[in-house]
Amino acid sequence: MDVAEISKLDNYLKRLFGSPRIRVVPRPQRDDYAEVLLGEEPFGRIVVDDEDDERSYNFEKSITLPDAKVTRLDNETIARVNAYLKQQLGAKFVLHKRPTKTDSADLHAGDEFVGVVFVDDGGVALEMAILEQDLEP
Repeated sequence: MDVAEISKLDNYLKRLFGSPRIRVVPRPQRDDYAEVLLGEEPFGRIVVDDEDDERSYNFEKSITLPDAKVTRLDNETIARVNAYLKQQLGAKFVLHKRPTKTDSADLHAGDEFVGVVFVDDGGVALEMAILEQDLEP
C-alpha cells in the first residue's frame, strides 16, 4: 500500500468509526497489509485484496469476550458482542443474527451493512470489505 492508500483508508475508518484516534499505519517491508491502531493500542489490520483485477481491502479485527469461549452466535452471545461493539466502536454498530446461521452474523452501522462477524477459535472475528468507492469522501 502506498501513502495515498494509507491516507484514504485512515480517513475512511475515522469517518466510519467516528473516532479521530483511529490510525492506519503501514507495516515496514510489507505492502500487502497495514496495522490499524486506536490511539497506541492495536485495533485491527487491513489486508489488500487484488483478486478479479479490482483492488479492495479487508479490515479484520479479533474480538475476545471476557470469561467466554464462543462456539456459536446464539441470542445471548450476540447480545454480549453487541455490548462489546457499542463500547469499542460506538452506538451505531449493531450485530444482527442470521436466520439460518449460528457461526456468523451481520454487522450494521445504522441501516447500512458493513461486515460480518464469525466464530473464530473461541472468540469472534470481524471482517469488513472496503471497496475503492468507499474511500471517496
